[in-house]
Amino acid sequence: MSALELNALLLALAPYIVPPLVAGLVYVVNGAIAKTPVNVRSVVADVAHTAVAATEMTASSQLNGAGKKQVATELIEKQLSTMGVKVDNATISALIEQAVLALKANPITLNAPVPAAVGVSLPATPVVSAPVSDQPVVQAQAQS
Repeated sequence: MSALELNALLLALAPYIVPPLVAGLVYVVNGAIAKTPVNVRSVVADVAHTAVAATEMTASSQLNGAGKKQVATELIEKQLSTMGVKVDNATISALIEQAVLALKANPITLNAPVPAAVGVSLPATPVVSAPVSDQPVVQAQAQS
């Protein structure tokens, strides 16, 4: 079997192989999360999601998957230790995998902020607007 035939076979089987693998991963993640106390689950999951997103944004071009996972693990451990929360490594690993799946499903995009008005400044003297109806007169003060 040539490499081209093997590639075609793997592509044909992918729709049948990937869903059970993802389902198994979700099962493992949920089992690990279930071991975490109920009152800290959401906090730990939020910390993991934030750490994974930060790692992906800052180190995605510099590190491979294992390197990014190590950085995210360290970030999570540091944050949880400052909060006084203890979570085992298996749960942290499961939460990282869950956060990665969530980011792949809904990637984060950053848009550069656009100024509302370019080259516009406040007037040097207060502006008084004429009332349109029964509204009181509005004055704007110039900022120094």
